[in-house]
Amino acid sequence: MLLRMHPALLVLTLILTLAACAPPPASTSAPSAATGEQAAPSAPSAPKRVNVIVFREMDFLPNNSFPGSPDVRHLVNPGVSVLDDRGLQQPLLVEAVPSLENGLWKLLPDGRMETTWRLKSGVRWHDGEPFTSDDLVFTTQLGQDRSTGAFGHAAFSSVEGVTAPDAQTITVTWKQPYVDADQLFTVAFGYPLPRHLLESPYQQDKTSLIQLPYWTSGYVGSGPYRVKDFVPGNRIELQAFEQYAPGKPKIDELDLIYIPDPNTALANLLSGTADLTVGIGLPIESALEMRDRWHDGKVSFEFSDHRWYVIDPQFMDPTPAIIGDLRFRRAILHAIDRQELAETLQAGLSPVAHTFMAPNQPDYKVVEDRVIRYEYDPRKAAQMIEELGYSKGADGVYHDAAGRPLEVDIQGSSDSVQKPMLAVAGYWQRLGIPTTSSVVPAQRAADWPWRAQYPSFAMFTGTNDLEGLPALFGNRARTAENNYEVSGIPNWPRYRSAELDGMVTRFFSTIPKNERIQVLSDINEHIAQNLNLMGLYYFPTPYGIANRLTNIPINRGSRASIAWNAQTWDTK
Repeated sequence: MLLRMHPALLVLTLILTLAACAPPPASTSAPSAATGEQAAPSAPSAPKRVNVIVFREMDFLPNNSFPGSPDVRHLVNPGVSVLDDRGLQQPLLVEAVPSLENGLWKLLPDGRMETTWRLKSGVRWHDGEPFTSDDLVFTTQLGQDRSTGAFGHAAFSSVEGVTAPDAQTITVTWKQPYVDADQLFTVAFGYPLPRHLLESPYQQDKTSLIQLPYWTSGYVGSGPYRVKDFVPGNRIELQAFEQYAPGKPKIDELDLIYIPDPNTALANLLSGTADLTVGIGLPIESALEMRDRWHDGKVSFEFSDHRWYVIDPQFMDPTPAIIGDLRFRRAILHAIDRQELAETLQAGLSPVAHTFMAPNQPDYKVVEDRVIRYEYDPRKAAQMIEELGYSKGADGVYHDAAGRPLEVDIQGSSDSVQKPMLAVAGYWQRLGIPTTSSVVPAQRAADWPWRAQYPSFAMFTGTNDLEGLPALFGNRARTAENNYEVSGIPNWPRYRSAELDGMVTRFFSTIPKNERIQVLSDINEHIAQNLNLMGLYYFPTPYGIANRLTNIPINRGSRASIAWNAQTWDTK
């Protein structure tokens, strides 16, 4: 006979049975200090995630000079050491940075040098493979090979050879002194590249090396963050690299979102959707408005991106030919009220660029005091133009002796220079020089033969300061002889001077600081005297930084990346 049980009793019996069969509670919870009772186990914390706005699509090619690119490279592969916000080189993957004091940097009696790096134990690439001295030997090999078109920083031309006595040690012998030799295996000159991934394709086809998916979706570095996902034209998702030698980053995930429109970027910051901006993309006026409205964040204006607004005269077959005459270039610079431009377009945040040096460079004042100044003086400008044989007609325009009008063209490198470009054109037109202005269309942005042969003047937010010195070399000019392809920052004006080449070479080979500053002053004097570059004012890059972020460096030295200490970034 079946035993029938009341439904309520049946439920109670099932509950008691299940409770009896359940495993005992975990014994890992510690008693409460106050009551002695077991504390409830805490739920796993959500990963710390930060959304970062970048203003143009990024890749991980070395020597890419797009604004923000060095910062992104610092996140994934800063190198064996990094320049901090005080201008000091800090070790990351090595035990110490070479210096004369620690004996790892040696000046040899015959004028050569040696620098030695010793890797920390356990350094690995993002794919788990060991990072060894062979990778640095391979990196040097690429850096010295100009046929690849992407790795030939000027520093490598001073390298005589490398030896790797063991897997942890590499010694570089230099043909001559090189002032930044301790930065060889960094973002500045040539961040380390994995031999196990790139040697085979390099040997098979050097010229196609930069076309590999390695530089985008397949990137493998050795920095604080590894590539989790790469969506072309959209975003790059980065994940903390747990085996990073200096320690796992405090923030678990960084989402780099490509937002070229500054209004959309500002809306994302104000709504809390984004936490940080990297690179150039926020207009000054928008950033100032943001500074006053954004209660959950701050806007920092930094000169550490070594950018300035600069006019580049054309030095190879310019139109009109008078541009090649230094007296003409001096005259039209006197015609520009650069102080008014800086105050109007930069809200007074930037001084006038009398020198190539950045205003937050420690030696800026020493160099600035020696250079020629071209103060605003339209009367003097007019007198100088007339001394060149031009006379003003009834139409208010200068004409040459044959009656031809004096006309020039100015080409803006991007929309970011449109306002100062139009302002400069206005000053020149008021002087009596009709000026045609235009912005490089997107479809021709990488048309290097066309870009190189602009007729009169081009305006850039170009690279200045110490980072821009290599672009002064004559061999950085885009010409038919090099198929208009150069490695690193190009010499846009195509100005070639053996004297200036010698000065820049001497700067990079002068170790004593006082002598080096003297050479730097000579370089800046040459630029000011010859006006191969016509500086307007410096670029104080706005960075939006949410208040919930900590350890984000501000007021950085002139060469430090905002991401130099990315592994220490954190959230409140």
